[in-house]
Amino acid sequence: MLAALVTARALGMALHAEWVLAVGCWALLYGLRGILWHQIGDLGADQSSRTHTFVARYGKSVTIGTVHCLLFPLELCAMAAIVIQTGPGGVAAACAALLLYAGLEYGRYDRFDMSVIVVEPRPRSSVALLEYYGVFLPLAFLVLGIFRDWETLAILLLHGLLFPARCRQICADIAKFADPQYVPRSRRV
Repeated sequence: MLAALVTARALGMALHAEWVLAVGCWALLYGLRGILWHQIGDLGADQSSRTHTFVARYGKSVTIGTVHCLLFPLELCAMAAIVIQTGPGGVAAACAALLLYAGLEYGRYDRFDMSVIVVEPRPRSSVALLEYYGVFLPLAFLVLGIFRDWETLAILLLHGLLFPARCRQICADIAKFADPQYVPRSRRV
């Protein structure tokens, strides 16, 4: 929520109740998806210890269905409401960031046989939109903010200092795309 408020400041947005509500809804829904992802991963341990989490109580398939049919679509709607309220420049920046993120995920699929999951933990997978929300979208908004107020550059640098691990991982993966060791799916025998 704090990052969203800083980003709004960088974009020169007035904080309307609709925007705060959209951010709050998105944060709640994204947080619930993360909690349920974690509970699915811990299901065996939770059942052994008789811990009554949502997943232990209602089952893995009900949880996955609830996330896929209800929580994730609502999360996407809340994110769309946030982005739309940033104006045409924000929408363009968010769309450009989404295309870059999609390219990263396609590259991971193509080179590393990774899949994107919404809630069910699997080997060789990444959580849908995790890096979009945490890296691509904030960077897009902050770069856009620099054009409005050059002091936003300080926030961009602070973001890089506070959250370097995910950015390093993305850069390392992109560098591996050029490594001949990782053959694209289309060239495999």
